[in-house]
Amino acid sequence: MSIELIIIGLGNHTKNKIIPILKNLSIPIKAIITSTKISHYKNIKIYKDIHSIKDKKTITHCIISTTPSKQIKYIKEAALMNVKTFVEKPAFISEEDLNSVNSFFNTGFSLTEGMMYRFGAGYNYFYSNFSQKKDRNYELSLNFILPNDNGIILNTFRSDINIKNSIIYDMGPYIFDLLWTVNIVDYQISNIKIEQFENKLFKRLKFTLKLNNNNFSMKIKIDIGYGSSYINELNFNSKDNQFNVSPFFWGRSGKINIKEVKANKDSLIEIDTANALSEMLFEWFHSNKENKLMDLQSFNRYKFVTSQLVNLEREIYKNVK
Repeated sequence: MSIELIIIGLGNHTKNKIIPILKNLSIPIKAIITSTKISHYKNIKIYKDIHSIKDKKTITHCIISTTPSKQIKYIKEAALMNVKTFVEKPAFISEEDLNSVNSFFNTGFSLTEGMMYRFGAGYNYFYSNFSQKKDRNYELSLNFILPNDNGIILNTFRSDINIKNSIIYDMGPYIFDLLWTVNIVDYQISNIKIEQFENKLFKRLKFTLKLNNNNFSMKIKIDIGYGSSYINELNFNSKDNQFNVSPFFWGRSGKINIKEVKANKDSLIEIDTANALSEMLFEWFHSNKENKLMDLQSFNRYKFVTSQLVNLEREIYKNVK
């Protein structure tokens, strides 16, 4: 089948990551939809909306790369056209938006969310090791800290706590998707700590997820936001095993460092990993639903991740003065 691809959104992510990867994959781009007042970008035709494309019926694939609050409009348009769609995370920022497209999933609409970290070596190492654990009493910590100079944070989608384009909705889907993949779906959010600047820009968010029953206990500590240095890591601690994976939420080619302590012996493993976004887009273009992308296309998964994001946002606002 020939590919007729359009991209919606022309931000830095599209320019610096998506378009170069598509070029390397030899995937032609039919058009870009954006409000930018230009007619072409690198020989790619620019349109203001999908309906301006004369032969839009030939479109087979769509990549949506806008801010999260704008995505639902384009998801619905893609669903009505029944084209295979890839959307940056999170796909949905409200339960109302998710429920509004529920019927499309029953018609076979293919929507894949960009959980590219699952295609990296760090995730593979974590998942294979976690699935073998018999000791169900453990602590997990997930840290994603972006550096800032002299306490100054630019007012970007990651820093604003008043809209659904913040770092909560940028990193939150990764965190809750990880819990979904390892079947951790029943917990309470607690110990929320928020740091803000006087201009109300979001600086740092820390919270804990707790689950306790007769069979096992779990504590997951999350720390996302800004700090003095870059931190991107997952730490696992149980009775007989500890390991650190860094960087964990990783979409680039490079080295994954794994520090492990087992039977009182330390080891350091260094793994080469490919560009995870490239790996994911390649599979998205050349595969069908009967593969490992299937759980990224599950309405139940979307419902879980969306509800956790909404719940987290609700709990945060309770703590914002």
